[in-house]
Amino acid sequence: MRTFILTIVFAVLLCSKAFSQVSYEPLSQRDVERIGRLLIQNKVSGLLTDNYISLSGVDLGPIEHFLSYNPLEGARIRLSGKTNTSFSKRLALSGLLAYGTNDKKLKYEVSLALSLKQKPKGVYSFPANAISLFYSDNSHMPNLANYDALYYSIGKNTNYSLEYRRSGGVKYLYEFPNAIGISPFANISELYSKKHYSYGEVSELLSSPYRYASAGMELYFKPERKKAKKNSLNARLQPLTSELSLNFTHNIFLNSSEEYSKLSFLASERLFVGKKIAIDMRLNGGKIFGNTPHYFYFTPSQSLGLFSSQYALNLLSEQAYFYQKEYLQGFLQLNLGGTICDMLPLFKKWRMNEFVYAKALFGEYAPYYEVGFGLDNIFSCFGLEIIRSFGGNGLTEENMWGVRIRVK
Repeated sequence: MRTFILTIVFAVLLCSKAFSQVSYEPLSQRDVERIGRLLIQNKVSGLLTDNYISLSGVDLGPIEHFLSYNPLEGARIRLSGKTNTSFSKRLALSGLLAYGTNDKKLKYEVSLALSLKQKPKGVYSFPANAISLFYSDNSHMPNLANYDALYYSIGKNTNYSLEYRRSGGVKYLYEFPNAIGISPFANISELYSKKHYSYGEVSELLSSPYRYASAGMELYFKPERKKAKKNSLNARLQPLTSELSLNFTHNIFLNSSEEYSKLSFLASERLFVGKKIAIDMRLNGGKIFGNTPHYFYFTPSQSLGLFSSQYALNLLSEQAYFYQKEYLQGFLQLNLGGTICDMLPLFKKWRMNEFVYAKALFGEYAPYYEVGFGLDNIFSCFGLEIIRSFGGNGLTEENMWGVRIRVK
């Protein structure tokens, strides 16, 4: 009986202890500063990366493309978005509407994608089996894909070129369980204008439009589609996917007897050395077979203005478009992952990444090189690099040195 009573008393004491109010110690000044820093990083990162504003089944964005500027279009006002899985797991719609205050032209793009899987988790969820249709009438910069991002509007524009193209077509994508994808496509296009801005003067470079039909296939291996790499160091680094792809396109001009083929490839990989160091490698190139106007040649990636593009050539003179029938462009970067900064108490809390890189371009012109070093992941989204260029037969900036800002 005594044992029973003691057991009851002990149980009551345990219960009262378990349900008693939890006491919290006040936050220290260090904790308050850390929370504030994380909020600032998240806010700044959210404003400058590819972000969308979600409205139920529709995502509007990316927000940094809503407004930009260039000397040919003037202020480019853009509204774009896409549906998400809340709208439909089988059907995906996307669209773009843009207007330039200088060229007074309305641009637009629409696309529809349909998953052919029985129970899809999303149209392009792995392994994808989808078909898509698209039509666009928009402006393009061949050597800078996301030219209308807000941060590319900052900088001098003494020379600038844009293409205006109408294009419509169909594309099919099938992925195997081993992350190999095959994607045949066909489209009809019209390059109807190519405008060039030089020191205040605007000129039209095309005497007549080019109409052509294209058909081809892309073959790729993207292991991260199957299973994303999990490494804590990735949070400090610029995104780089493991990829090996091959693209073949045959083009026939509808208003002439000319035709040509284009073969290109891309290989990229990130190798980790321990917990701190990573090596980024990227190699791309291509070759054109047959005769075609130089407007359809390869244009290796460049970057204009104060903000850099990580894999592009950032000091190449703006008027040097490097139209080439064959080229090879390489990128190699050593990321130290905070090996130096983490030894300094003032910088350790920012989780920055030190890097040094080399870039090279080979083709019909003299070889061109860039080397650079700097810091990345400042406020989780900024980077700063110092660049030195070599070669190119005088096609680089006069001082051959440059400072650029990266955006993650």
